[in-house]
Amino acid sequence: MESKMENWKPLLISLCVICAIVGSSGTESPQFTVVHSESDFEIRLYRESVWMSAYVPEISFEKATREGFHRLYQYIHGANNGSSELVMTAPVLTSTIPVATSVGHYVRFYLPTECQEAPPHPLPELNLQFDKWKRHCVAVRKFSGFATDNNIDQQVEDLLTSVARSQTGNSIVLEDKHGYAIAQYNASFHLSGRLNEVWMGVLSGKGLFQYIEGANLNDSRVSMTLPVLTSIAPEAGPLHSSAYIVQFYLPVKFQGSPPIPLPELNLQPHAWASHCIAVRKFSGFARDSNVVAEAEKLAVSLSRSPWANSTSPDSKYAYSIAQYNSPFRFIGRVNEVWVDIDGSKIAGCSSDDLATF
Repeated sequence: MESKMENWKPLLISLCVICAIVGSSGTESPQFTVVHSESDFEIRLYRESVWMSAYVPEISFEKATREGFHRLYQYIHGANNGSSELVMTAPVLTSTIPVATSVGHYVRFYLPTECQEAPPHPLPELNLQFDKWKRHCVAVRKFSGFATDNNIDQQVEDLLTSVARSQTGNSIVLEDKHGYAIAQYNASFHLSGRLNEVWMGVLSGKGLFQYIEGANLNDSRVSMTLPVLTSIAPEAGPLHSSAYIVQFYLPVKFQGSPPIPLPELNLQPHAWASHCIAVRKFSGFARDSNVVAEAEKLAVSLSRSPWANSTSPDSKYAYSIAQYNSPFRFIGRVNEVWVDIDGSKIAGCSSDDLATF
């Protein structure tokens, strides 16, 4: 997510102003697709959109929301270069973002559809700015009641806990565990049935999860496969350092024609010719502290076998680690070390078959 998804806090303004943000079934909101859902949180893929943003250098969520929305309210009600009245949308989004020595907030108003292409410019004295969001994923957890300085930290912790316990394992990577947004959908006088949400950006650089959940040009959902494969590529990183290549095997349905990933995910298909690998299983968790030792054990085993000199000189990878379990499975974990074998030296290892990752 390239645009700043800075985090936000509750909304307490004079009654006449708060009336403007009453949520209703007819209130327009930014469009999104739910790409993953669990009992206590979901991942949404938001479309490109334009917001009006008010920066407030205030540490209090409530004070920042009050001041920021006051400026946005004036813009909505004609303090713009066209003296235009804009319809109210939901939610009002207050984002927190740590800066050098304090915490500031951005309070945002989603511009209605008719203003997305050519919104009226705010009067300079309001100190507002347009905020253009690219298509991006957000982790969302709902909560009720009033969003206040006293409870939003706990709501953020609850979302972090939910993501950490996710059935997807470690495929959801948050953009910034200290940055979050609070979305409020109701007026302050709405005492029951209130709806608020915590939003946290999902790191776009970890794009395999987004890809399989629909962030592709086909908008296709792709079934999860196993294992998740992390390969060590020597000298593929900056200054000849090693790099890591994380790969996801495409299901049979998509082998012939894989959905094209969105450009910003920086993913690419990789066709594997049929080939042989040497495999050594190990249990527990695959960690920085043990994967090298497991690879060395495989090397020792190969050196004592008829295939001692059969590792492939043409392989791009030193070795790969295949993981089959969620990080929250503690017993009976299965991992493997893979290393490519030179097929010309082993009967049955030559074929023209292809598979796509």
